[in-house]
Amino acid sequence: MEVLFGIVGLIMGTIVVVTLGTVGIITWGVTVRARAQARQREIEELKARLARLEADLEALKDQVAELIIEAHDGALLRLEEPPTPIQRLRPE
Repeated sequence: MEVLFGIVGLIMGTIVVVTLGTVGIITWGVTVRARAQARQREIEELKARLARLEADLEALKDQVAELIIEAHDGALLRLEEPPTPIQRLRPE
């Protein structure tokens, strides 16, 4: 009788260990998949942010080009030539 209880206990223990191991493996797999999906979403968000930043950079380049053209035309800045060495020696 005691041997029978021992065998039944061994079988039940084996079933519990296998079940818990299976649940653990499934839980681990779900966790790994969730982390991978979160990383993928983060990568997609970063790509979208990079695209927006590149568009902003292009807009800024256009604005700088317009400012340079206006400055060259004299609308914003009056560029003076640097003083010559003689002009630096003889202040006016």
